[in-house]
Amino acid sequence: MVQLYDRDIITSNTMLGEAFIDLNQHKLLDKVYKRRRGGKIKYKVYDKQKKEKIETEKIYYHVYGNDVDSKGNKISKGRVSMTIELLTEEEAKKNENAQGRDAPNNFPALPDPPGRLSFDITSPLKMLKELMGPKLYRKMCFWIWCVMCCIIIIAVGYYIGTSAAGNVVCC
Repeated sequence: MVQLYDRDIITSNTMLGEAFIDLNQHKLLDKVYKRRRGGKIKYKVYDKQKKEKIETEKIYYHVYGNDVDSKGNKISKGRVSMTIELLTEEEAKKNENAQGRDAPNNFPALPDPPGRLSFDITSPLKMLKELMGPKLYRKMCFWIWCVMCCIIIIAVGYYIGTSAAGNVVCC
């Protein structure tokens, strides 16, 4: 079973839903036990662009919460994509890993999830961009540059204007 939670900073994490995964759906447990080596769950899916069936390791599972519709069916909260690989004990010891994304993170390497806010003291505008979104951030930067250019033009104009006016009055 896989359970999905949203990550809350202030309050407790809320469970979004769960998916039940049958690891022996394709007799994977039996194959790993008999062969004494690891295996992956693979599916054949129809590729609309190539118009043929292709084999993939990526599996999509629907995640269901506690909500039900008028007919009593559970309502899907979305899908989760995963690959499942079972290892023998020897293979697991050879390819040692830590929990989640902790080091060592190399079999398989788990990248940081997109969309997480991060603050870097050397780049505070990066967090502002994440909060505002790229489109609004570009608009804000455009208007800041416009205001800065106007301030520079006014300051230079004032300096040149007072110098020119002083030269005219003195001569």
